Amino acid sequence: MSTRAGRAVCCVLVLLMMSLSPMVAPASAHSSILLSVDVQHAVLEPGQSINITLSIENNATAIESFNVSIDEGNLASVWTVLPVDDTVDNVFPTWTKNTTLVVRLAEGATVADSGSFTVNVTEPDSGSTSMITVLVSVAPAYHPSLSVDGSPLVKIGAGESTDIAFTAHNLGTVTDTFLLDVEVQPDLASWWANHTNTSTSNNSGNSSGGDPSDNSTGNGTGSNGTSTTSLSVLMMGNSYTGANNLATLVDGIMDADGYNATLGSLNGGGMKLPDHWSNVNTSGNQWNTTLRGSSWDYVVLQDQSQVPSFYSSNSMWQDSKNASVSLSDAIADAGGETVLFMTWGYRGGDSLNSFNNNFTTMQERLTEGYTRYAENISNAGHAVWIAPVGLAFKTVHDGVVAAGDDPTASGNLFYDLYTSDGSHPSLSGSYLAACVFHATMTGETCVGSTDAVNLNANVKLALQQAADDTVFNQTTGMSYYPWEVSGTAAFGLGSSVPQGWYIQWQDDELSNIAAGGSASATLSITVPSDAAPDFYGYRLTIGSTNGNITSSTVMVVEVESEPSVSTAFLRQDDVFLPGSSTLTGVQVENTGNTALDIDWALVASASSGTHPCTGSLVSAMS
Repeated sequence: MSTRAGRAVCCVLVLLMMSLSPMVAPASAHSSILLSVDVQHAVLEPGQSINITLSIENNATAIESFNVSIDEGNLASVWTVLPVDDTVDNVFPTWTKNTTLVVRLAEGATVADSGSFTVNVTEPDSGSTSMITVLVSVAPAYHPSLSVDGSPLVKIGAGESTDIAFTAHNLGTVTDTFLLDVEVQPDLASWWANHTNTSTSNNSGNSSGGDPSDNSTGNGTGSNGTSTTSLSVLMMGNSYTGANNLATLVDGIMDADGYNATLGSLNGGGMKLPDHWSNVNTSGNQWNTTLRGSSWDYVVLQDQSQVPSFYSSNSMWQDSKNASVSLSDAIADAGGETVLFMTWGYRGGDSLNSFNNNFTTMQERLTEGYTRYAENISNAGHAVWIAPVGLAFKTVHDGVVAAGDDPTASGNLFYDLYTSDGSHPSLSGSYLAACVFHATMTGETCVGSTDAVNLNANVKLALQQAADDTVFNQTTGMSYYPWEVSGTAAFGLGSSVPQGWYIQWQDDELSNIAAGGSASATLSITVPSDAAPDFYGYRLTIGSTNGNITSSTVMVVEVESEPSVSTAFLRQDDVFLPGSSTLTGVQVENTGNTALDIDWALVASASSGTHPCTGSLVSAMS
């Protein structure tokens, strides 16, 4: 506990020091040259750059030109500062001219590389100089990575044991502690494709599968209009769920597909999962009576729009995680299963939280947050599924970017998923969500739906295709859906390793790895003696304890075939008389771990000389 407390204090001190950094740039000004910048403290992530506007005011009485130079003496080598103009010419008295400073931060930078640079502006005739200092900081970033020290294909015999060496890399900008875990990888198709191409990167299980307009689901579904199944769904959320009456939209799509659907909705503005749990846990409350007073197949849980993206050390994140487990327990007691409503990032990012500075980053963190909620629910022994609505928003977003358009500018499909606040869904956004819910809970495609939602036909088709592409192409094999995988351990951390196997990290916590540093880890594997020859896939995850971030890689264990037979003459009481024939038998046993085709032959040993008896093989029975 003291170690984790130390990490927490360290993180707080880092952020505190950044917050206490002077925000007014120090300046030494000659009275005739007045300087200012539009960014006094630049905070960048590795690989980013920023343009800073430098304003030069001529406070002298004549037209002047000024030389611009940069003093990088207080900067680490990972920083580059370049003035666009070495000379700013012909500045009239009392006038101001602007020039640009380009500040770049290289990959591999750490928080320790924060510093400052000084801009010197000189009037060459008089030698007058003014200077201004700009502070630059490396933003805290968390990026765990795991790689095997050899081949990701491990060959081993049944009943054997081995140790596999891995390296954990801290690609973030701050010292971090990582947790390691093992999960089953049920679908190895992507891994084999990458392995065949001699790639060992972590691409398996989450590749797009191509153009969203290609309505190939790959799951044999799509029989719209043929099902007569009854389905009851209760949705608990806030204004995201209440907007455009999402439950009614889901009901309409399911009914159009032939389902006898019953949808209920319990919403309140800004509600978080702990608020829902408080209501469910209060006797006589509407949430309590609605959940327990009817039979629900699925209960959908939607958290507040930002909380799942917070760092896992944040108290609000912890409260929501705990509430998700408590709610799933109550849902299971009522006979239902939990579906998590993965929401979307804000159109232009979250201006209140710098770690969510754009849609893509915020969506990554929301995805990670909801996945961690699911893992905790599964570890508590309850069935849990995810409706990846936010990933469907990302599908639309990435399609707009691929077409060369700006997703934050009006007039494109992604922009139109939102209302004017860039957060809440428009009718298009809610319809996209409804299509994802339909596919998540039924396993049926949405394209071609005859629902009555009033949207332009081309827009509806594009949204249906985006939902289907997200569910059936991009996220198959990720344990999101009830029709795809069974068992409450779908998201379990290590709980889905097959019985009889031993796959365990020798040390599943790697402490205090410096930014840019690495640590060794060893995975021990023991294969049960009765394991059938086959390929077994395992996803190895590594998670940051300071940031709500994980990554993973796939390892495949090939249990090799070991053919073996034994023979025994068991009929010791058979009598062999001269001049007569005797029918006897020999037992042949397959003692290997794979099925065998056996050729039978009777051969006398040449070393024993001539024999008074002759033998022949009458028949082989198995």
